[in-house]
Amino acid sequence: MYIAAITQDLHLAKSCKLDKDNKFVIRTDATDLAYLVSVKDCILIRSNYRNPLTAVFKRSPDRKNKALSRSIELDDLPQRFTGDAALALIEQCSRWRGEDKKPRQMHPNSLANLRPLSKGCKALPRYYRAPVELAERACQLRTMGHSLKAIGDTLDLSDKQVKYLLEGSLTSAKNKRVCADVAPASESPPNLVSLVYSATN
Repeated sequence: MYIAAITQDLHLAKSCKLDKDNKFVIRTDATDLAYLVSVKDCILIRSNYRNPLTAVFKRSPDRKNKALSRSIELDDLPQRFTGDAALALIEQCSRWRGEDKKPRQMHPNSLANLRPLSKGCKALPRYYRAPVELAERACQLRTMGHSLKAIGDTLDLSDKQVKYLLEGSLTSAKNKRVCADVAPASESPPNLVSLVYSATN
């Protein structure tokens, strides 16, 4: 099925294809047809052919009744729309954004692993593991009076990473929650510490 825009001097301005649900295959076709109808005063013809002006329609066989002889068959009869009816047809055939999207499906095991967030936590915790030597070096630089930026430039870390590396168990001003969690020896090597906090970025 096609919707063709025909100008006043009987020329094809644009032809748009419809899918099996009578929706535009290309979403921007609705905007183009609305412009042609409202500004260029074009008429819309819905038919089974891309160009109804040059199409060869299926016709009935010759009959004694001249009115019914060689007439276009009903299933191949084109429809003509003008003005508000044409704009209503465009709106009916428009495919709105997200209309054809299906809801996301999750595996039952994944749903079982989900847990609700705490009241003070706006994001899931992120786990960072840093060597003990790195944490000790950061503490030494901090006691010597270096700023967080200077420590980050020295250790190749960001300011926020240095902040959580130093403060550990203190409360974050943004999240109201920062906790330090040292993993057991069976889960983590002895030279690693796990810093757990809720990051907002």
